[in-house]
Amino acid sequence: MTTQPNPPYRPPAALGDLTKPGGYSAMAAALNATFDWPDGRVIDRRQVEQWDKRRTLNQMSQPPPSPLLKRRNVPRTAPKRIHDPAAWIEWARAGVPAGPPVPVPGKRGLSPAGWTVPVEKAS
Repeated sequence: MTTQPNPPYRPPAALGDLTKPGGYSAMAAALNATFDWPDGRVIDRRQVEQWDKRRTLNQMSQPPPSPLLKRRNVPRTAPKRIHDPAAWIEWARAGVPAGPPVPVPGKRGLSPAGWTVPVEKAS
């Protein structure tokens, strides 16, 4: 008897529908389609993954949104964590760290080097 642990994942069409839940690549595409980044950056899948794994706080001290769905035993190319793009857009709108964290003199831990607040793209 064989069981299929998860239904097959169908990613959103390439930039066609940015409102559908998806993996890190879909979240990066939604962020880049929604915002112009003042420092000229382009958000990629790896950046979204690091923000999620490290639970990086935005400028309002909010952690990234939790995934809608966590899947196990998926093929290597399919996302294991499915996220809501609207939640990621709201999280990033408050401002994201501008660079790698730096040590704070006299305190334990690290602090962001500065903040980048994205600008909404004109419709």
